[in-house]
Amino acid sequence: MSEKNPKVHVAMHRPAEWLNEALASARDLAEFSRPGIVAEGSPAFRRRCRDAALAALALARLREERRRVGFVPLSLADYIEGIARSAGVSLGPLLTRLGVPGLSGLDAKSAGALGRLAHAVGIGLREALLHLRIQLAAAFEAPGAPLLTARARGGPPPRGGALSGHDTVLERIEAGYDSAQTQQLREMATAMRAVYVESKESIPS
Repeated sequence: MSEKNPKVHVAMHRPAEWLNEALASARDLAEFSRPGIVAEGSPAFRRRCRDAALAALALARLREERRRVGFVPLSLADYIEGIARSAGVSLGPLLTRLGVPGLSGLDAKSAGALGRLAHAVGIGLREALLHLRIQLAAAFEAPGAPLLTARARGGPPPRGGALSGHDTVLERIEAGYDSAQTQQLREMATAMRAVYVESKESIPS
């Protein structure tokens, strides 16, 4: 059948976009790392190019691992660190590349940086906000917050259809916040949304 319609046969075996990105990054990295190569530009320029290739490769791996795992009710810090371990990715260089000072910040500026990271990894806005809200609930030691992550830590990650349920649980938890906590949540969520609006929400929510 494939001989009669070779176009169908080729389309069925077309590499995923993330794989093309990773292969291109790997080729670039190999080119800059090849012994004896005489590359144009200063050592600093070549180092930046090498770092960019490594970051692109790490990001491609994280995006694929995120697609494989799907949503898991964890703080954004725990989720990113978890898929990085599974994918064998070192987060340090990538965080530096994206201008993310750390994963545990609890202010609007940190939320914006985390939003850039979440968007780059392929996490939609709705899921990113859920991760952020879980992170904040855990930091506040809010009653009920441990229940959100207990299921994720004790068994296989839930697949699609779980978002609405977690949103409802979070709304109940957040109803017990004081005014300062509510304001902090609002500012962080606004900063994260702004990142996705600026990028025109190229990742589905």
